[in-house]
Amino acid sequence: MECIRYGRTAEIGALLDIPERDRFDDIVARGGAIFLMPHAHGSVTMAEALGQIHPLLLFVRATKDDDRAAFQREYYDQMTCDVIDVRRADDVVSSRKMLSALRKGHIILGGGDFIRRAPKTDENIAKDVVRVQAFGEPVGAMRWPARFAAKTGVPIVPVNIVDSGTQLTLHMGEEIAPGDIVETTQKWMDGMVELIKQYPDQWVFCLDRHWRRVLEKAKTVDETS
Repeated sequence: MECIRYGRTAEIGALLDIPERDRFDDIVARGGAIFLMPHAHGSVTMAEALGQIHPLLLFVRATKDDDRAAFQREYYDQMTCDVIDVRRADDVVSSRKMLSALRKGHIILGGGDFIRRAPKTDENIAKDVVRVQAFGEPVGAMRWPARFAAKTGVPIVPVNIVDSGTQLTLHMGEEIAPGDIVETTQKWMDGMVELIKQYPDQWVFCLDRHWRRVLEKAKTVDETS
């Protein structure tokens, strides 16, 4: 992160490893794609590394505290890729920028593990949140990935980042074609959860209050069964 802050971005690019590089190249060669990742130790540095090999728009939600957000911006401003802080950007402007990026064949890379309380069963979609299952529990997942994929015809790819300290490795789940909003959201959530289970030590958002509640319930069910 300090390499990014002080503009030493070439050092970040040198750490990149994509074991399925041929599949990655095929996905991006066919047009835009939405890569959804859990918040991992190497999330921001991976965005920088990927942005050096393919045009990329990083979707972030900076902290609510303006002073801390300004400190985060010191890093984002040095990055090779474009960055949108959706907490502070106008919704219409953000939507247009994301649609434009996808139609130009760029990658959108965003955190897929922003969750809220699940809408009621008879309200599958409410306030841009979709009711799906994660770790066997209902959660409210973001609607925008499925919505933007449907608008542009691009695939969604769950990914995870492993930061070994000397290498940044991008692991990709199965490519998901756009379709029904709820079904598509469930598919990418399943793919992301599977990658989290494979590399649990990399996941920093497990301490988020929403995920903590979900994981505690899942743990109780496992112990009971």
